Amino acid sequence: MKSPKESQHDVTETAIRKTADLGAKISLSFIPGASTAYELAKLGVTQAQAYVEQKQNQRIVDFHAMLIKQDEHWNQDMADACIEAADYHLLLSACVQDLEDEKTELYAALAKNAALRRITPQDIRFFTLSLRELSLNDVKEMQVAYIASKFPLIPPSGPGNYKKTCRLSGRQTIRSMGAN
Repeated sequence: MKSPKESQHDVTETAIRKTADLGAKISLSFIPGASTAYELAKLGVTQAQAYVEQKQNQRIVDFHAMLIKQDEHWNQDMADACIEAADYHLLLSACVQDLEDEKTELYAALAKNAALRRITPQDIRFFTLSLRELSLNDVKEMQVAYIASKFPLIPPSGPGNYKKTCRLSGRQTIRSMGAN
């Protein structure tokens, strides 16, 4: 429930908006076609606000669906997990404000790991801020680099024929190795 001060603020804000709208309509009524353009602009703003709100609501639903999704790693630890309210709100806010829908799953994974206490609160903040700054393509490149650094990529039969090919991916050149 809103406090009397918040309700008064809402009433004042609504009155100011209606007064400004009326003033704009009166001012533009003297210019042919201007009032129609104003109404179209107002409609465009309304549609844009509705689109953004719908997009944010969908992202929130997706975040929670991925957060509670049961998979092969679901166990009693996950049922007993608990996340700090500040960390939860940080992750949800970053997820909603992110430009890429595809990173919603990554924010949900961070939230799961925070709830299971696999990462510290300082790391949660670091990873959240880092994820907001990285594109999904950057994250995928980091994943490939991590795998290449942890696992042998040369098959037991030997390295094969090394052919030098280049592919530009934003900022760097990547060389690939072809096998016989």
